Amino acid sequence: MTAILIITAMLILLLSIFMGYNLYQGGKEIKNDRISNAGLQWLIIIALSLIIAIVSYVNMNNALQKSKSTKSQVKTYRGLKSNVK
Repeated sequence: MTAILIITAMLILLLSIFMGYNLYQGGKEIKNDRISNAGLQWLIIIALSLIIAIVSYVNMNNALQKSKSTKSQVKTYRGLKSNVK
C-alpha cells in the first residue's frame, strides 16, 4: 500500500512539473508574458512545497530517532497493578 502511495505521489509531482514547464514554454512561444509567468509561478510553488516536505520529513525522522534512543533507556516495571478502573 505504501508503494502505491509513493508511486502515485511521484507521478503527480512529475505531471505537475511537466504542466508548469509546458505553461512556461507555451507562453514564450506565443509571446504571452502572463502565461509564461504563470508557468514560472507554478514551478516555484512546486519547488517550495517540495522543500517544505523534505524539511518536515527530516525533522520528523530526527525526532523519531531521538525518541527511539530515549525510549530504550526508560525502565519499565511489569506486574504492577494500577488502581485506575
